[in-house]
Amino acid sequence: PRGAASSTGRAGVALAAGREGRAMVAEGCLLVLVERDDEGKIIHHFAALAGEQGVKAGQWYTLRAGQLTEVPSRT
Repeated sequence: PRGAASSTGRAGVALAAGREGRAMVAEGCLLVLVERDDEGKIIHHFAALAGEQGVKAGQWYTLRAGQLTEVPSRT
């Protein structure tokens, strides 16, 4: 768990589908997030292009309780 995905290319897609996953996209890219319960069942999902539905290019996101949530970058 806790995987990370990013898409910095043109019209790319970043998909985080594991538990506690996170993703980041560039302008023109699609962010897709899946939230799972402790048994791995999908309980929430989210998809939006950068610039839509509050998604900022260059920002890491995860889903928490079904809500798009900004997370700090890992170093």
